[in-house]
Amino acid sequence: FTDDRLLLLAGLASHASMALQKALLYKDQKENAEIASALLDFSRELAAAKGTNEVLDQVVELSARILGAPSSVVWLQDLTTGEITAEAAWGFSGKRLQTLRRSRLDPRLAKGLLAISGPFSLTFDEVSALEGAQSLSEGTPVAIAPLKLVGGRLGCIVAGAPALGDDYEFSERKMRLLEGIAHQSALALNNALSFESLERTFLDT
Repeated sequence: FTDDRLLLLAGLASHASMALQKALLYKDQKENAEIASALLDFSRELAAAKGTNEVLDQVVELSARILGAPSSVVWLQDLTTGEITAEAAWGFSGKRLQTLRRSRLDPRLAKGLLAISGPFSLTFDEVSALEGAQSLSEGTPVAIAPLKLVGGRLGCIVAGAPALGDDYEFSERKMRLLEGIAHQSALALNNALSFESLERTFLDT
């Protein structure tokens, strides 16, 4: 290789590096715009919901659709009994739905899991190894997003993975979407729960 050819190669490498950086930047910007748009649509749908039950129904349906998940569940803690039950579900029917409604999560286990600040995923084997967590998965990996609710109430959104085996991994984009969905869902649920609490207080008075 002559000096001229080496200089030419260096120039080509520089141009290729700049082009690659621009392409990656464009990809990131496009992905961020798509995430922002999806979350904006999600918040608009939630804003139209009236009451806790309608908010919950919207959360499970919209989160499953946005994430491309075959199923999703919102688990909430009952402040009276401390039990954590499936308050809303999407993608379940028949015996699967009946079994889910009878399921309970161990509050001690849930408190440990949901202390994590952001969404995380678990394989089916990892779920099976956690005592009292079997209800979270039906044979596939799951993505879990804790909900920050008023009064320290435990809650989370659980999205199931497509039936592609236990080696399925939720992409970074889907986890970022789930984080935004959980944030918007917590705001809507806190508003609905606070309103219902005020309404009960008013009626009691």
